Amino acid sequence: MNNDLQDDRLVLVFTGPAGAGKSTTARNLAKELGKCVDIDIEHINYMIVEGFQHKMTSNGEDVLSFNKWDIAGDTIGALADHFLNAGYRVIIHGHVTNELLCSIENRTPITYRILLLPGIETVISRDKNRGEHLSMGESMVRQHYSYFTNDKWDSFIKIDTTNDKVGSTISKIRKIISI
Repeated sequence: MNNDLQDDRLVLVFTGPAGAGKSTTARNLAKELGKCVDIDIEHINYMIVEGFQHKMTSNGEDVLSFNKWDIAGDTIGALADHFLNAGYRVIIHGHVTNELLCSIENRTPITYRILLLPGIETVISRDKNRGEHLSMGESMVRQHYSYFTNDKWDSFIKIDTTNDKVGSTISKIRKIISI
């Protein structure tokens, strides 16, 4: 992780459980920063129409039928690098894995890795408010949440978004990145 902003080449990666505020925070922060793009990892993953199955184990780990994360990471890294070369700042958000991060960094350095992690009850409540077609259900939310509560996230800056409105979360992030 490179924390030195060189020539304003900022690459932020946000991850966290569903309901942590990744999409909302990324979109609003990108607007505030100006000349900034927001790359949603899921948009890249969903480009794969056939040949990919997404399954999760009981502890929230991904089980994949092929090396999707390498392909997605390489694509995201290339996209980020092109935007950086055009003078844009880059925010990448969504569900990340080690493979994805390594593939991104093969193309361009990540300046900050941020884990948005509200309390489990907040995530459950937010999931219930998503509507039937987007809601994961409490059992799956708990399973997915457990994926983010172990030491593999130690290289990430953790932000508790339990009681935050988006503006408060963005203020915390801007303080961290000194912008």
